[in-house]
Amino acid sequence: MVSLSLMVLLTIIALGLLTLSSISLRSTTNGNAIAEARANARLALMLAIGQLQKELGPDQRISASASILGKPQNSGTGTSNSTWLGCWNSWAGDNRFIAKRNSESDLAPDISENRKDSFRRWLVSPAVSLNLDELDAARSSLSGGSILLVGKGTLGEQAQDEQMARVPSLSIDSASDAKRTQGALAWWIGDESQKGLVHAGRNESDLGEPAQVLAEADSPSSIAEELYPGFNGPSPADEIKKASISRKTLELLSNTDAKLGSLYHDLTNHARSVMTDVREGGLKRDINLLAEHYDANFDERNGLPITDEFMMYDFDTKHRVPLHDLLTYYSLYKAQPAGSRGVLVSNGSKKPYTSSISHNEWSANKTALTTNLYRVPVQVKTQLAIWARAERSGPSRDRPYRLKFRFTPILTIWNPYNIPLVVNSMRGDELAIDLMGVSGDIAVWKPYKSSWRESSSLGGLTSGSGDDSNTTRELARMTIKQSVTFEPGEVRVFSMNKVYDNLRDVRELVPGYEPISGNEIDYYDLERSRGGGPDNPDDKQYTFEAREQIGIGFGESSEVKLKHSQGVAFETRPAPINNDTAWRIQALYSRRTVEYTADALRKFNNLIFKQGSRLDGVRSPGQDGTILYQQPYSMRNLDSKEGVIVGIFTYGIAGETEASDQWSGSQPRFPARPFLHSLPTAESPWIQDLSTAALYNLGWSWRIEDGNEASTEIVVDGEEGRYGGGWSAATGQSHVVQFELPQRPFHSLAQFSNAALGGWSIARNRPDDRSGGLNAHETVTAMGQGGLFPAVSMPIGNSYAHPQIPPEKAFTQWLMRKYENGFRNEPFVDHSYLANFALWDEYFMSSMADQTAGLYRSSQVQGRKAIQMAQDFFGPDATPLPNQRFLPMADAPWDKLRPELFKGNTPGDDAYAKIARYLVLEGGFNVNSTSVEAWKTLFASLRNKPTLVLPANSQSLKFDFEKHHDTTPVVENSIATGDSIEADSNLRSDSYAPEQWVGGFTLTDSQIEKLAEEMVKQVRLRGPFLSLSDFINRRLTPDVDLAKQGALQAAIEAAGLNAAASGRTVDTSRPSEFLRQQNEQDSDPIQFPEAAKGSTIRGSMAYIDQADVLRGIDSQLVPRGDTFVIRTCGQSKDAAGKVLATVYCEAVVQRLPTYLDPADKPETRAADLTSEINRSFGRKFIIESFRWLSPEEI
Repeated sequence: MVSLSLMVLLTIIALGLLTLSSISLRSTTNGNAIAEARANARLALMLAIGQLQKELGPDQRISASASILGKPQNSGTGTSNSTWLGCWNSWAGDNRFIAKRNSESDLAPDISENRKDSFRRWLVSPAVSLNLDELDAARSSLSGGSILLVGKGTLGEQAQDEQMARVPSLSIDSASDAKRTQGALAWWIGDESQKGLVHAGRNESDLGEPAQVLAEADSPSSIAEELYPGFNGPSPADEIKKASISRKTLELLSNTDAKLGSLYHDLTNHARSVMTDVREGGLKRDINLLAEHYDANFDERNGLPITDEFMMYDFDTKHRVPLHDLLTYYSLYKAQPAGSRGVLVSNGSKKPYTSSISHNEWSANKTALTTNLYRVPVQVKTQLAIWARAERSGPSRDRPYRLKFRFTPILTIWNPYNIPLVVNSMRGDELAIDLMGVSGDIAVWKPYKSSWRESSSLGGLTSGSGDDSNTTRELARMTIKQSVTFEPGEVRVFSMNKVYDNLRDVRELVPGYEPISGNEIDYYDLERSRGGGPDNPDDKQYTFEAREQIGIGFGESSEVKLKHSQGVAFETRPAPINNDTAWRIQALYSRRTVEYTADALRKFNNLIFKQGSRLDGVRSPGQDGTILYQQPYSMRNLDSKEGVIVGIFTYGIAGETEASDQWSGSQPRFPARPFLHSLPTAESPWIQDLSTAALYNLGWSWRIEDGNEASTEIVVDGEEGRYGGGWSAATGQSHVVQFELPQRPFHSLAQFSNAALGGWSIARNRPDDRSGGLNAHETVTAMGQGGLFPAVSMPIGNSYAHPQIPPEKAFTQWLMRKYENGFRNEPFVDHSYLANFALWDEYFMSSMADQTAGLYRSSQVQGRKAIQMAQDFFGPDATPLPNQRFLPMADAPWDKLRPELFKGNTPGDDAYAKIARYLVLEGGFNVNSTSVEAWKTLFASLRNKPTLVLPANSQSLKFDFEKHHDTTPVVENSIATGDSIEADSNLRSDSYAPEQWVGGFTLTDSQIEKLAEEMVKQVRLRGPFLSLSDFINRRLTPDVDLAKQGALQAAIEAAGLNAAASGRTVDTSRPSEFLRQQNEQDSDPIQFPEAAKGSTIRGSMAYIDQADVLRGIDSQLVPRGDTFVIRTCGQSKDAAGKVLATVYCEAVVQRLPTYLDPADKPETRAADLTSEINRSFGRKFIIESFRWLSPEEI
């Protein structure tokens, strides 16, 4: 059947595709040698196209040149026939991991060297002595007859042998005498997708409009052709448009002063890609049109259904991540009301902003507020300052002082987003914050160093009476009532503004820090609450002499009844609170162990205290074997209005400094990568024990310090606090942007790196109530509780290995110790790997979306509706889409096409699956390219192009256009809140410089070149890539160098783009020294030590990650070619074998979105094809151009 199909195919090609003159192979004595040679050249062309159709017509194929076989460390190819084009089977299979039908092995592609096990054939004319089905054939020198098809006539006189294309010569026997050779033919095929396309993009005037600048950042319309050798500066777009007719006409550009032949393998004027899915076959699906038709909220009438088709990875109903997680993020820009339809408030005149969840919103939509994860004011630090002061209110001159203790909460709250965040935007809104139990005791020794002391838990201070017996209640109940607007990335401090007699009643927090605030009690209340001492506040037991020295100190608590948890805990939620709105938008819990004995609980409690303790001083015994540390204070020194801080408890999300702080020894006390392997907006982080894994996944830090510690400073600059580089003024910043919230419909897949992945978008469980049980975290809610572990930041586009997952795996099992019913293994996954696996091959973004919401409400930002875009695009003028790389390929006029794609003015049900039928991508760049020059111009696609800045402190919607002169911006956010800095700036040497936390980076031309060189090394080391996700992802292999990060990230590091920040690293691979000192076992050691080493700031604005670079190029990336140049040679020979004539020709052949046999629709996946022809030969090729070449052109 296949043989018959091949015959049919060749007939179609000969008669329908070539449309050349008929070929006669019969020789006559009167034949013309040139005509015969031409006939042989045309025959070679027909055979080459037939071979191309067979090998690269199907979708599930990959193309790469033989230069990919070269050693990565060599600048040359090291391959005899490096210009030969090869074909590999793609990494075929499901694009999503569904545990019930997929095995773990489905997640790993062929990892044989150079993907030898997937290799199919070299696409050159055959030779009897050479097996072109063998990968090593390209490494072999040609013996016998060969023909040069790309030589110095093409490449220039300085061409090296490795640049030339020499192929076997195929003899043609005489029709009348089998012993006589009548002629010869040969062919060579080149892949234009492995070159940079010189293309006329947006002109300079276009890039003076914000909408055009945004579109350019998502999908650059041109490469930096000026970086090619022989070019002197960029060319005007209009001039490129006129000169890009052929390779030769490109030499007419005013900015070229040399022949471009040497760039034959690096530069092209024609390369178009079909948007095909190389893994499953069929066409890619458009997320832009999908989001225009379907609501991210599956509960809505037009909600995206929860099916396997729209699932990215699924382990079971409680542990799955659907495409809804991405659509929820994408749709944030759309409009009010909030909920799944969007969160951005934009009126066109002021800067767009978002607001925290209102209690009214919750009342209207109790279980489906999936946008909460993008509206959370993050409590990054809580400080509990314990003050002591001496008050002159004693009964006598000899004992004039009373001792007062004040408990002052100071909260640092962060807006992690690149747009303003309003807390309490509606009348009646409040943000309630409860501080739960803290495992610490305060003690007073009278006098200093005495053996007798009076102690209390911290709950005794906040009760107002010194009574700490009721430990099941909150330590402090507080609320923010004011409407507060946080600037993008802003860190603000809140405290009370007065002193209260207790904190058990709800107290108001206001912006700024007031030292004399909180709750104050007398030493009399502290001692009397314990049942000791006379019932007379004027008794000398409760009053002090001026010169008297006392001891004040802290230690671990012996209490085991703390609410919800041990150690440190808090929760925030909208208020006013009642039984219907008792849910949390953020919380921290340190969970009890599953053992309920007092000894087990006390042990866990004490370990948590010791883990954070920096106390020193005189060691004194406490209750139940605990240790207290006392420091001396004189009453005279405590005599002031404020008093003196004698202790401070600090806990919160680790910044850079806290994550790498070692305190003592070589292992970080709180190992973490807070900007990568933690998600600060997740509702309920928790800690089950003090193992390395538990601390790493938590991403938090805490410490308990006495008044002598220098780091007890309470960091406040007006109302601003510090985060990012750290909690202190020396390391932290007042503005730190972590996540970009979309302010318009974007069309770069890499921007989804900001999306939160955990399955929260389809969760509909009720959030746990205020008295939640120990198994409450098993519940997964739309607000960000639970979810598929671990909760991470910046997953899509990046591919860093998680240190808790073995290098050769994309998921493992984690033994959870958080449940009332004991221990349980649950999935613990590499979200980056699984999401990239599901996304990059099946989906693309056409840029066809309604530009009516978000920034497009402003007159500064002009937009169109999706249907208008489509009409203009498919109309006679072919007006470009925002991604100007797409070209229309419709075979029908718009009035016939419209019903196929739209119902009324909105996209139809399956428009997202059909749209790729009707367009191709101009300049698709094959990630298997080994051209340094091509990679260089690709990476520099945004060179000299402006980027947009909306300064953080500006209230108006007024864009600054940041110019880039001879540099390339790395656009971490499409709208930055600050200017860029150079990637090699010494401002990156430590955490302090604020610029690195709010803006992007710029790269010099030399840095771009180095990046391109290192990228080619990675292509040769890992390639060919068998799918686009294979390029994006790290390799699942025991080889740690390949397993710890993706190819592009490896190139970024090797190129030194983060070298300026090289000193900001952490090694979390070592077992816990703290646990060893406590004679405790590290129950969850690191599984992938090499992944636990490296920069602490990965994933943050201060670091250049793979996803950051991808945002400027991902719209151009493909894993295979669809445009090919074919060169052939035909020879005529006499009876003695002498060559009488030699003729060369060249054709450009283009693959189309349509299948050869129209019986199957273009979007049909490979497994569903009904036509045998389509299964075997795939999509149609056409000849776009043909010409005869002179020998001098070869």
